Amino acid sequence: MRILEQFDSEMLIAKRQTLGKKAPHQGGMVLLDGIIWVPNGAIKREKWLNGGSYGETHTCFVRGSPFFDGCVMYCVKQYKAHSQMIATTEHDREILASRVRHSRVVRATGVSIDSPLVALFPYWNGGSFQSFSLLIEKEKRNSFLSVGEIRQIEIFWKNFPLICSALWTTLEAVHNADILHCDLHIDNIFLHFEDDKVYVGLGDWGMAQTVEMAYFALGHKWCKKDTNQFGHIALELKAPKPIADQPYMKATNMYALGFVI
Repeated sequence: MRILEQFDSEMLIAKRQTLGKKAPHQGGMVLLDGIIWVPNGAIKREKWLNGGSYGETHTCFVRGSPFFDGCVMYCVKQYKAHSQMIATTEHDREILASRVRHSRVVRATGVSIDSPLVALFPYWNGGSFQSFSLLIEKEKRNSFLSVGEIRQIEIFWKNFPLICSALWTTLEAVHNADILHCDLHIDNIFLHFEDDKVYVGLGDWGMAQTVEMAYFALGHKWCKKDTNQFGHIALELKAPKPIADQPYMKATNMYALGFVI
């Protein structure tokens, strides 16, 4: 496997200049393998959504582009995350795009050409399972909720069996393509509300492996924190021994999803 961390912004610019001659342009943007490479100056951040140790997310719009209609930008804060973002982008093209295309697989649609690195994703108005669970906790505590929030909670519970089924069939489609998510938890499952329906998606594929990659990583146990980024899961829980003592496998994804539900 190529050393993804060696990529930097200069190499990304060189890639754009080399391949841009073969790709459609729009306002300095380049479409390459299903991902749009966007100049940083075209990305305008709007509402802050959340932050973490590696970066933060905002809603945003992209000036002069017909490709983006409501999206979220993820902006990294440190070099480690910069390298991880590049790895995620490479994963997206080499693993996901070549093996599976599914409406519930949330893929990066754009990446900035210049540093600092920014990734652009479709906007899911219900946020993640994690953020939505906080809304449900507010309801339990009888905290003030807007009419829209109350309506979303009603729609969520009404459609909960369908949500579980959709997650399972999405994971099944990914497994049938011999891909392992490897980072399946409530922050990486997204909701989108439209009328009286709710849609669900699986995102954050930066740690995804093919089944072949998992076999080559036999020494990297999923429940340990000292493995490389391709050999562990972020779930802080104790799995049954038949799973915890094995390399990452399809059963691990299934266990993680069952735990989430």
